[in-house]
Amino acid sequence: MAHVSWLLPSSAVLRDTPILLEVREDEAEITGCETISAFRGKGLYPYAIRRIVAVARASGIRRVYMKTRDSNEGSQRGILKAGFECAGSIRAITPPLAPSRMFILRNVKPPDCRGTPSLVRPSG
Repeated sequence: MAHVSWLLPSSAVLRDTPILLEVREDEAEITGCETISAFRGKGLYPYAIRRIVAVARASGIRRVYMKTRDSNEGSQRGILKAGFECAGSIRAITPPLAPSRMFILRNVKPPDCRGTPSLVRPSG
């Protein structure tokens, strides 16, 4: 096996805590992606993403999201090559004096789309 990814329906995405993505019933997230280092840079990741999107669409999913850390430029390149576009950014902030609390900041389509991009496969 050279690559693994998971397609989560909205019901699974919304069970994740904290809820980073607010998705509708006909939306999903591709997550948990990993390509073995020997296979990186060969186009496998964008290919896998495109195939997963095709499966999602055949199942009635109209929009698919993906998230990356802002430092994961390789993953971002692969996601963009698969036809996704930046939809915004998400920041999860844990205050130092209140580690049990977390604040989620969502920014839809910022100008440069930097910082934990949330990438979306456009519908259509």
